[in-house]
Amino acid sequence: MSSDKQDTSPQQQRDAIIELANRDSYRIIRWYADEGVSGDATEKRYDFQRMITDAESGDFRAVLCWDQDRFGRFDSIEAGRWIYPLREAGVHLTTCAQGKIDWGDFASRIVFGVQQEAKHAYLLDLSRNATRGLIARALRGEWVAGGNPPMGYVLRNHRPALGDSAVVELMRRIYREYLSGGSLQGLAKQLNQEGIKSPGGGLWRRSSVQAVLKNVRYTGAFVWNVSSRAKYNGVRNGAVTADFQRGLNDEGDWIVIENNHPAIIEREVFDAVQRRLTARSSMAGQPGVSSPSPGKFGLSGLLRCGECGSLMHGRTVSGHQYYSCGGYLEFGASFCNRNSVRQDQLIEEVVGAIQDNFTNPETVARLRDELRRQVRKSASKVSTASLRKKLATVDKKLAKYSERLVEVDLDMVSTVQEKIREARAERD
Repeated sequence: MSSDKQDTSPQQQRDAIIELANRDSYRIIRWYADEGVSGDATEKRYDFQRMITDAESGDFRAVLCWDQDRFGRFDSIEAGRWIYPLREAGVHLTTCAQGKIDWGDFASRIVFGVQQEAKHAYLLDLSRNATRGLIARALRGEWVAGGNPPMGYVLRNHRPALGDSAVVELMRRIYREYLSGGSLQGLAKQLNQEGIKSPGGGLWRRSSVQAVLKNVRYTGAFVWNVSSRAKYNGVRNGAVTADFQRGLNDEGDWIVIENNHPAIIEREVFDAVQRRLTARSSMAGQPGVSSPSPGKFGLSGLLRCGECGSLMHGRTVSGHQYYSCGGYLEFGASFCNRNSVRQDQLIEEVVGAIQDNFTNPETVARLRDELRRQVRKSASKVSTASLRKKLATVDKKLAKYSERLVEVDLDMVSTVQEKIREARAERD
């Protein structure tokens, strides 16, 4: 099921599959379902991947689906990646819509490949049409970014409009106080103490204050296509294109409409805030300004406070490296206790735990079993009949070269002898 809007689809598919199984004498032993995931997003279809892996166990002989596109909407090239291990395990596909598809049969493979390309082409057409529709809406200044508009705005007729006056004033206050010398962390702490929720509905953090201060939409400008996350089509020069890279787009490909909606922040104020943000960012590398050294705290980003769940931040105190609760550092004792630990002591514990885990006999046994499984999976299967056929061919070569050895001129003897040596090596 590729969309939450298809909330009745999974049960309908199950009912149809059960009817198919009863009619054609299949016994269903297990269900695999990836709900709310597109049929071509195989990297997110964890149950599908588990099914492919489980095929090695040999406990099932068929995969039953409502339709071939429920098996997958990938193209025929990628389809081979997932079908091969199923075919090797003797598994076939049967669908309610297309019937039995035997990947060991030439005609079935041809039909399956054509249908699979058609299923994939549908996705490409859908992507092009959807992207074209988004461009048209963006050019009209309609909200197409997904999710809610910036805090302080509401949507009216698909456009941002001023929302609650108190929230609008809050946004102006954040800009005003930052320009008056406030810090990102200080503003976050103040807003949390006042019980004001962040745009995400939780606590304010340094990053959430910065996101408000850097959002050009507060000036009344509409901006779209800053980055691309689509799989098949992007936007270049205001048109749909398959020639694009995911990530940040060139500024020339952004769709920008000034004065598209009511401004909360004047452009002059916004520009002044950007200059201060840039200046403070550049100061981080200046002498006398504290900043963590790269690689100094090896567990950065991995540790969380056992009290509040906040990330632990690395700090150097009296020559020792510590990890301290980020929640306490950012919001104070009212938020969390001053939870900290020395890095050398922590690393000693972590290394000991890793050693205990990986030298545990049960773990070693599991590791060996997994290695054997992977070796068996990756090892090429030897066909005895094919080897015998090759051996017979080499024997014929040897016999032919031996006959020629007594017929050729003297200056060709060494050449024929070399051929004989090569054939013998191949036979061995």
